[in-house]
Amino acid sequence: MDEPPPMDLLLLADESEEMVNRYISKCFYLGLFDTNDTCFGAACVEPIDSNTWEIINIAVIADQQGLGFGKHLVGRVIQDASARGIQNLLVGTADASIGNIAFYQKCGFEMDHIRKDFFKEHYPNAIEKNGLPIKHMIVFKYPF
Repeated sequence: MDEPPPMDLLLLADESEEMVNRYISKCFYLGLFDTNDTCFGAACVEPIDSNTWEIINIAVIADQQGLGFGKHLVGRVIQDASARGIQNLLVGTADASIGNIAFYQKCGFEMDHIRKDFFKEHYPNAIEKNGLPIKHMIVFKYPF
């Protein structure tokens, strides 16, 4: 995509518009479009250095979730990273986002490290998932 995906789509994966605005200009995007040319899914990928990319945001609209579109987007990022010789593909998710943790593992990612207190330091308001407070970011790495 030449332009960032719609903010309402990105806010499905990151509830802070301020945080999205911090990373959006650093990313390139892959999008999924319906027959009306409406974006219904997107992956935002930040090139960290010449060997490392990080998936910063991946979202699919609610009525299209669970149909394999998210897995397709991740697969495209993996394919593009591999074709460009990227050696490190990272993705992070909240420590209490049980569904996301399982999703990335099903996509072939392996746990790599933890960014301690990431959400406490970068988000002004406390966030909960699955009835648990979110504190840390679990970072996964794809094994090329």
